[in-house]
Parts: sequence; structure tokens; C-alpha cells
Amino acid sequence: MIFIALIPKWQAYDEDRYFGEIIVVTEQNKIPGFSAEPQIDHPPLYYLLASPFYYLGNMWGESGAVFMIRLFGLTQLVLLSYIGFLIAKEVFPDNIFMHYSVPSLLVLNPQLIYVSGSVQADALLDTFCALLFWQGILLIKRGASVKRTLAIAAIIIGGLLTKQRFNIVLVSFSMIAILVAVRLIWSKLRSRGYHPLSLRIKNVALSTTLLSVTFLPIMFLLRNNKFNEWSTIIAKGALASNDLHFRSRMFRQFWGHFGWWDIPLGERMYQILDFLALLALTGIIVSIIAAILDFYKKREKGRNWNDSILARLKETDISMLLIMIFFISSIILSYAATGYYDAFGAGSGGRYNFIVAVPVIFFMSFGMSKLVPSGQVGLALTSLFGGFFLFDLLVIYNYIVPFYY
Repeated sequence: MIFIALIPKWQAYDEDRYFGEIIVVTEQNKIPGFSAEPQIDHPPLYYLLASPFYYLGNMWGESGAVFMIRLFGLTQLVLLSYIGFLIAKEVFPDNIFMHYSVPSLLVLNPQLIYVSGSVQADALLDTFCALLFWQGILLIKRGASVKRTLAIAAIIIGGLLTKQRFNIVLVSFSMIAILVAVRLIWSKLRSRGYHPLSLRIKNVALSTTLLSVTFLPIMFLLRNNKFNEWSTIIAKGALASNDLHFRSRMFRQFWGHFGWWDIPLGERMYQILDFLALLALTGIIVSIIAAILDFYKKREKGRNWNDSILARLKETDISMLLIMIFFISSIILSYAATGYYDAFGAGSGGRYNFIVAVPVIFFMSFGMSKLVPSGQVGLALTSLFGGFFLFDLLVIYNYIVPFYY
């Protein structure tokens, strides 16, 4: 609330243009891109959803309308943080630290607060992406149902009607949905008691059919200019995003680069964030080493490594593997697309990666949770939440207020 009250009108990225599109909907009763020429090349869902807040705030003039639309964006941030809580609880039901650190880091990211509390569609886009992550995880862990299928369809339609960057997360979700379908078919075949040899033959036939069905639309898409554009973005962006300076810049802009990207945080602020990221990375490395040592200790004596690996793989929860593939592939694709925009002069920023804010914060929280003693979870959470709350107040006092006032 302090952010949206202090920042003057039109001082967030493209805020004036988004507001102009909302006026087209509310005052001219036209929909940009359909019955009116759009000022911004984005689908119209955000303008339609923001219109009631425009009417409500316009009773106090243009400034009131801007404030209410910004408030609408903050409600999306609150929903985003709640989805982060649900995801953490579903993936790690016993990890109390992650249940509360994931939503805390989402709702207290100063740049995410700033972007969400602006007149633009990013907060709505980020919410739809988070919802797709949530439903994807439920699909992996609990399977498909009619309600879940309808929910996923509604989320996909909403995301596609919000911003084109939704396609990045949709690609990863589509891949996971295919893997879940293959796993379901495989388990059905096994449950019906097929002979192993017969099962393998059927699996080969099924795989060939799936590849053929997938290959045909891909061949069609290869002839489509839009597909060629996206494949070029991913291919070139993957190379561009390997640059160390790019990754450093995206990290900084992910946490704080306000205004029209002209208000960065101070160096000490970034050093604190670097330290937290290093702690999280250390925790992830520690957990990987612990998993390897656990595998080695449980290896049955007298069996070779190949047999041991196969035996442990059978015990592995495939759902967790699919969730990690979903998260990691989405992050890679997001950074690749952002790297392309950055390298080829189309404009970019850390906010472009907010579509994968949930996976990024999920891994950060997971890493930190591995360093928290079991008896100190409450203290660690209090310190994390209090520290970031103070961090946001310092951002407002040291950077936002001096810049504008």
C-alpha cells in the first residue's frame, strides 16, 4: 500500500499506455485488439478485469482510478503468495519452513510488489502462471479429473488472453502433461497383468504412436512464422543468457529496479540478497550430497552399481522428478526468452522472469530450509519475514522517496 501510494502516476513501466487501454474499454465501450486499435500488442483480459476498479476509483478523479487499479494488482500478488503456500505444502507437506518462507519471499520481494502495484498486466500474468504450476503439480501427484481438466483449461485460456509470455510456462506444462499421460497408460497396462515382453512391445508401439501424433503438428508448426519466431528466441536466447553479466543484471532487476528501470537498489542491498542466494545454493548442494551419501549407504552389499541404481530408481518417487523437471524447464525457457530480448535490443528486465517467480522462490526456500535446525524453524521464519519487511521499508525510505521527492 505504501508503494502504490508513494509512486507518482505513470512512473511504472508502460503504466500510461495500459491506463489508456482501460479508458478505451470503460469510456468508449470498445475492446482493444477487437473493436479498437490497440496501443499495446497484448490480449485484452487485463483491461476488462481492471475496468470495475477504474469505475470505482474514478469517483475521486484520475488519481483515484489509478490507485484502485494498482490496488487490484496487489490483490493478484496476495493470491500469488497464497498459491506459493499451497504449492510448498503439496510438494513438501512436512516442511513447515517452506510452507511460510515461499509466500513470504513472494509477497515481500520489493520489485514484485512494485510491478504488481502498477497499472499493467504483469501481476495477472504471474498469477495465471502460478495457477498453472499449482494445477500441474496436482496433476502429477493426484492425477487427472474432470474438475482439474476444466480448471486447467480455464487457466490456459486466461493466461493466453493476458500476455504472450504465458506461452513459456505453457510449453513446460504441455511436456509434463504428456509425461503424466504416458505414466498413467504404463501403470494401467501393468495393472492388467501384461507379460513383461508383451508390455515392452506395447510400450514401443505406444511410444511410436505418441511420437507420430506429436511429430505431425510439429511439422505443421515449423511452417508457421510465429513458431519460427519463438524457436529463434529460445535458441538464440539460450546462448545469450549464458553471459555472466546478463545473469547478474537479471538477478538485480528481479529484486529491485523500479521506475522505468532507472532506480536500482544500493550495492549493500544487493550484497544481502547475494548472501541469501549463496545460502540457498549451499543448502541445495548439501541436500544433493546427502542424497548421494544416503544412496551409497543403502546400497545392498554384493550387488553391482547398475543393479543398485535400478533398485533405488524403482523406489524413487517419480512425481518429485516430474515436478523438478516442470520447474527447471520453465526457469530455463524463461531465462532463454529474456536473454534473447536483452541481447537483441527488444527490451528486457528481471520482471520478465516473474512468470517463474514461484519456482525460483521455491528453490531458494528449499535451499535455506536445509540449513535451518529442526528446533529453530519458528525463529528462522520470524527472522526471514521481519528482515524482508525491514528490507522493503529501507527500499522505500532510501530509494523510492529520495528519487521522487
